[in-house]
Amino acid sequence: MAVQGIIYTLVMFYLTQPVVQTIASTGPIFIFLLDYLINGVSITKKQFYGVILGISGVLLTINGDLIILMFDPTYETTSEFNYSTNDSFHKLLSGFGLVIIQFIWAYAQILTKKL
Repeated sequence: MAVQGIIYTLVMFYLTQPVVQTIASTGPIFIFLLDYLINGVSITKKQFYGVILGISGVLLTINGDLIILMFDPTYETTSEFNYSTNDSFHKLLSGFGLVIIQFIWAYAQILTKKL
């Protein structure tokens, strides 16, 4: 939990609050997916596709700027907050770091359930 809190705080200097909150809310999705893979909990195809769609949405949310820049290379993000960087690659790296931490948190929850 301490590592998760530190990573969460550090990512706030690279990503906006709505994006960080979206990623931080992915824990239940990962728990659902890991529970299926580790404990063999049965899920329907609809539930499986819903989880995949949810994870895809989170991955697209991580760096919307990068997607927008593909269509409009002149697009620039402006904010009154002084973020550490405006580089899309660093934002993407920060987002994936937070996703990995959420995944590890979900794995810890599954291990706790198994024990």
